[in-house]
Amino acid sequence: MILGVVLPAAVLLKLALDARAAPGPGRLRFLRREALRYAPLAGIYVVGILGYVLYKTARGVPLSSGLGVYSGLTAVHYSLSEGARWTVEHIAELGLSVGIFPVSALVVLLGLALLRGAESPAERAFLAVAGSAVVLIVVQVAVYASVFSQRIEERYMFFLAPLLFIALLLWLDRGLPRPPVLTTFAALAPAALLLALPLEKRLNMSTFSDTFAFIPLLRLSYHFSVPTVRWLMLAAGLAAAITLLLVPRRFATLLLPSAIAVYMVLTTYAVYGAVRDFSKASRAVNAPPRLDWVDATLPKGASAGFVFGSTADPFGEAQRMWQTEFWNRDVKRVYNLAPEPAAFAKTPAAIDYASGRIVPQDRKPFPYHYVIAASALGLSGKLVASAPPFVLYRVRAPLRLEQSVEGLYPDGWTGPDAAITRYTGTAGRFELRLSRDSWSGPDVPGRVTIELGKPVPGSAGGLTLGRVLARRTWVIHSRGRRTFTFQAPKTPYRIEIHVRPTFSPSRFGSADTRELGAQLSVSRPGG
Repeated sequence: MILGVVLPAAVLLKLALDARAAPGPGRLRFLRREALRYAPLAGIYVVGILGYVLYKTARGVPLSSGLGVYSGLTAVHYSLSEGARWTVEHIAELGLSVGIFPVSALVVLLGLALLRGAESPAERAFLAVAGSAVVLIVVQVAVYASVFSQRIEERYMFFLAPLLFIALLLWLDRGLPRPPVLTTFAALAPAALLLALPLEKRLNMSTFSDTFAFIPLLRLSYHFSVPTVRWLMLAAGLAAAITLLLVPRRFATLLLPSAIAVYMVLTTYAVYGAVRDFSKASRAVNAPPRLDWVDATLPKGASAGFVFGSTADPFGEAQRMWQTEFWNRDVKRVYNLAPEPAAFAKTPAAIDYASGRIVPQDRKPFPYHYVIAASALGLSGKLVASAPPFVLYRVRAPLRLEQSVEGLYPDGWTGPDAAITRYTGTAGRFELRLSRDSWSGPDVPGRVTIELGKPVPGSAGGLTLGRVLARRTWVIHSRGRRTFTFQAPKTPYRIEIHVRPTFSPSRFGSADTRELGAQLSVSRPGG
C-alpha cells in the first residue's frame, strides 16, 4: 500500500525539482506542461479510489478490508511520540546498514537540486523517487514497528539500499559537489543519529530475522561489553563523516566506493556466518533428519494434507510444519484448528466433538488419502511414517479423530477430572490403569469414580456423559495402583475419571503446583 503513496509523492517532488531547474521567465508554463504529463496517472488514481470506495460501500464492508490480513493496522491507536522515536531509530539503522556515505550523498544531491536545480531530467526523476521512497517507507515501517514488533524492521527497508548506492555513484559522477553547510549537515547528521540507537535493548535474537545490520554488533558484544560496542559504532560513524568531508576529490572516486565495498564484505561475512549458524540450530530443533520424509514415503502421485493446531506450543508446531511444507512438494493444503502465527494460505477447520470429525470451514470434503498431524491429535487412520512430533497417516473420508483426551497432562497425570472419548475402533475388552506410582510423598487418599457411557453435547458446548453403561469406584493412595477392565460398547463412547480430593506436590515442598488426581493409561479394545 505504501508504494501507492510513494508514486504520487515522487511525482509532486519531481514537479518541484523541475520547477527549480526551469528558467525563471518560463517556469510557470514549463511546470504546467510537465504537470499535464501526469494527468492520466492522476485520473487512474481518482477513478481507482472512487471505484474502490463504491465497491466496498456496496458490499457493506469496511474500506480497510482491502488490506486483507493487515486490515487490523487501521484499528490501532498510534502514538505520535513513539512513532517519531522509532522513525529516528530506523533512519539511523538504515544509515548504518549501508555505511553512512550513501545516505549523505542522497542528502547532498537532494539539497543541491532544491537549492540550485538539477539539469538532468533523469537525475531529477531519480531523486524524486529515491527521496520520496526513503522518507515514506522509513516512516511507515517505523510507525508499524512502534506498535506491532517493538524492534527495528530492516527487512522491510532493504530495497531502499539500491537507491542509496545509486545516489552515492551519482554524487561521485557529478564530481563530489560539497557545498560547506549542506555537506557538513549531510555528513554529520547520519553519524549523529547513531546516538539514538539503544543497543542495550536492540541487540537480541530478533536481529537474526529483522535487523541484519545489528548482527556484526551483536557478535562483537560476545567479546566486548555493549557500551564498548556502542563507542566503536559511534567512532566508525564519526570517521565516515570526517572522511566524507575531508577526502580530496582525486582520491574520493576510488576511496569511498572501496570503503563501502570493504564494509559490506566484512558485515556480510558476519551476517552470513550468524545466519548460517542460526539456520543449523533451527534445523536441529525444528526439522527431522530426513527433510523430505513425506515425499519419500508417499506413493507416486499421492498428496497429503496437514492438520495444524493440536499442541501446547503453537509457534513450535508452526515452525516444524513450515519446514515440512518447504521440503516436501507433496504436502498441500493446511487445515488450521488454531490460529497460525503467520498469514500463510490455510483452511480454517474445527473439531466436531460429537462425531470426532474435522470439519473445514468451507465444508468441502477432505480431498487427500494421506494426512500429517501431531501425534497428540490422535487421528483415525493407518500410521505410515513419523517424524516427531508429526505422524503421516493413510486415512479414509471423513477425516476424524480416533479419540479425544481431556484433562490429561503430558506426563500421564490427571487433574480432578479427565475424559477419553473414542470415535473409532472395534468392540472388545479394554483395561484402564490408575496409579500414583511416581508419588511417594505423604498419602492424600482420593476417591476415584470411573464412568463409561455414551457422549452427548454438554451445556457449555463440550461433551458429557449421557446414559452410563458402567461405573467403578476406588480409593487411591500414595504408590497405589489398580487396573479396571471394561467391555467397550459400540463407538462413540466416553470414559470419565473423577478424583476427589486431589493433591498438589507444592504443599509438600515440591515445585509442582498442579492439582493431581492419578496417573492414567488405557489399552485399546482387544489389545
